[in-house]
Amino acid sequence: MITLSHEQKQLICLALEDYASGLPPRLSPSDAAEARHIARLIMQADRVLVER
Repeated sequence: MITLSHEQKQLICLALEDYASGLPPRLSPSDAAEARHIARLIMQADRVLVER
């Protein structure tokens, strides 16, 4: 199980919106790397909780 903070959720949402739009990413390289890391953790988790 993984628990995402509100900030991590926002980061993932921005990354997904950028990917879906096909436009240049709005995230900095370090934020994009963090989003990829979080995405890998989500894919490996059996449950994901998100803080409000």
